[in-house]
Amino acid sequence: TQLTGATMTMEEDGDARVMLGTMPIVQGISAEALETSGTPPVVVWSSTGQTVGLTGELGALVELGGPVADDLTARLDEIATELRDLVNTTHAAGFGLDGVSGRDFFVGTDASDFAVDPALTGSMIAASASGAAADGNHALEIGGLRSVAGAGGSTIAELFEGIQGYLGLEAQQATTQRDLTALVVDDIERALAEVTGVSTDEELTDMLQYQRAYEAAARVITVIDEMLDRLINGTGATR
Repeated sequence: TQLTGATMTMEEDGDARVMLGTMPIVQGISAEALETSGTPPVVVWSSTGQTVGLTGELGALVELGGPVADDLTARLDEIATELRDLVNTTHAAGFGLDGVSGRDFFVGTDASDFAVDPALTGSMIAASASGAAADGNHALEIGGLRSVAGAGGSTIAELFEGIQGYLGLEAQQATTQRDLTALVVDDIERALAEVTGVSTDEELTDMLQYQRAYEAAARVITVIDEMLDRLINGTGATR
């Protein structure tokens, strides 16, 4: 249950049946096989190719490798391309110590290969707005790009805040779901204990009742024995 969300029931003939979602993975002596399919991978039934209704830890990992990972990748790609375009456009307008302008600062097409241009040296960084060696105004302009909106209408700072909020919301939802599941399990275990559990107070009460009943029955037998003894031995024919 913890790993996959599987549930088990016992049949009237004593066979166990283990369910994953609405499908049995184990029933009696037969079992169904599972396999992964696609990119990102999903778990499917080998016999039909249908997606398995997984929950639990494995279900969370599958979800993380699917919709959540795709969304995070898209958000990171957006940040990388916005930052690349903003910085490169501004950097190209400045001058390095060698007096050359028009260079890019970042290379890459998305977050997967985003990096500072490895060919860029310290003297080639366009920190000067005028070309003068003592002019660092262009570096200040590049640093201020954090609050400049990109092509998508959001600043780099806002994009970072958005991905932080997204991760926080996903974590909160996962925690809430975990807590709700734990409450359901506790309720089921408590209900099961009420049906099948043993109450020591009730058992002690029953034992006392049985003891008193036994003592009463023994007393009745004793009285009958005494009566029979009196009748047999204490009475007789007189002449």
